[in-house]
Amino acid sequence: MSFMRNVSGLRENPLSLAIYGAEEDIADLVESVREHGILTPLLVREDGTIISGHRRFRAARQLGYEAVPCELIAFSSQEEEEIVLISANKSRQKTAVQLLREG
Repeated sequence: MSFMRNVSGLRENPLSLAIYGAEEDIADLVESVREHGILTPLLVREDGTIISGHRRFRAARQLGYEAVPCELIAFSSQEEEEIVLISANKSRQKTAVQLLREG
């Protein structure tokens, strides 16, 4: 079940930043969010760390959203969290460097 969470209470996952980086052209996503809103909730830990939805988070921040839809997730181990984070990015178009970092 999703709920709204303040953008200011969310933070990007250091593992996601290490694998996928923070510098990515999201202009198309920004336009989509402007037109349709955020269609898929961000997946976040209770502490506000984003597991899936970093690009949606950046688009929302760029558009001045105060809150975004989120779903909570908990993990039994760091390894499980890493697997979910990488799996959540399966359909994402990736550079060769990002693919290497996933490995």
